[in-house]
Amino acid sequence: MIDPPSFFQDVSKKKSFDINQDHSDLIRRALKLMVPGSLVFFSTNHQRFVPRLQGLPVKDLKEITPATIPEDYRNRTIHRCWQMTA
Repeated sequence: MIDPPSFFQDVSKKKSFDINQDHSDLIRRALKLMVPGSLVFFSTNHQRFVPRLQGLPVKDLKEITPATIPEDYRNRTIHRCWQMTA
């Protein structure tokens, strides 16, 4: 399960993470650790998330957002979620 923060910054280490810029690289790095055939889930709560998932070395990439939001939950844009096979 990959569920990163929308944004992170550590000024002292000069490191940052922005979900819209860095999610593809994060997923690629995580996939290197996975056994081929493993299920990987990627989720984000960023309200203006722009997915850039093309070209990832995965099989069966599909967005499963509707199945991950409870039926009685009013805010249908609370998050987005994808399932992929390493």
